[in-house]
Amino acid sequence: PEYSGTTLTFFDRQGRRLNQAGPSGSHVLWDLEEFPDAHPLVLGRAGPIDRRHGNFDPGGRWLATGNAARTTIEFWPVASPWRRVLPGFAAASSLAFSPDSRWLLTCPVWQPARRWPLTARDGDAEAFAAEEGCHRITAHPAGRGVLVGTMSEPKVLLYPSPGGAPQRLIEGWDGATLFTVAFDHQGRRAAAVPGNARGGIEAPESRALVTWDLASGEKRTHSIAHLTDESFFAWSLVFAPDGRLYVGGQGGVRRLNLPKEAGGIMSSEMIHAAGVAHPGLDREGRQLIVCANQKSRVLRDPHEELLLFDLASGTSRPITT
Repeated sequence: PEYSGTTLTFFDRQGRRLNQAGPSGSHVLWDLEEFPDAHPLVLGRAGPIDRRHGNFDPGGRWLATGNAARTTIEFWPVASPWRRVLPGFAAASSLAFSPDSRWLLTCPVWQPARRWPLTARDGDAEAFAAEEGCHRITAHPAGRGVLVGTMSEPKVLLYPSPGGAPQRLIEGWDGATLFTVAFDHQGRRAAAVPGNARGGIEAPESRALVTWDLASGEKRTHSIAHLTDESFFAWSLVFAPDGRLYVGGQGGVRRLNLPKEAGGIMSSEMIHAAGVAHPGLDREGRQLIVCANQKSRVLRDPHEELLLFDLASGTSRPITT
């Protein structure tokens, strides 16, 4: 009913895409094979409407549209990376793709984690985590599980597969309201760091980073109290290929060097000091991108600078475009 009012509806030759005439002179394009839960693409521009028409090219790569009230024909490359919109999100704090690119894992705030199929053959989206208040989600690099950090009643949960019973790696943490989580590149270790959405973590003994050896189940708790103060809040956690960790949040972005022996002292380097900052690392561990705000320590304030770090040379440059 949303797209009613016209009879202009046709398939491409492959039977994959369906075109419908939409409101305000637009064309609504449904892809019947990819991302079944996404809204359709809406192509076109507002204007007068009179006897609309259109067709796909035989290869299914182009949609040509026009109407008698205009003097132009419009060509739309339907295989281009147009954005697809997932319904039902008030906010999402984290997302990840499965390593085989079959699934998108999302962490909607105050809702269970969900798994969205990227192709129609895998069925419908599903909520797979019974715990509400998802904060961070990440997929094992070899597809052997999903790691979820929750909020409100903070937990770290390792799901062997979506829908399976989770292993509760942490349940509750003094002074914390959430957990940020990560797998290392080889899938041998998981890590988590606590945070508090209402401020920092005051107790020094609660400011720590926890790691698990996934093969043996060995858990280690590494104090970072000597590197932080009571305002500490970790919002981002990223493993580099060499096993070091980049932590971002209030105070900036730090690189943490995990001790080799149990009980060893954690060392760190400040990569970029700021009121608040978030890191992103490329797959080879050569470049780090950081968005930051120097003036504010409030996570939701706009970030005012973007920098790209060459980790091999130790140089950085701002991105101002």
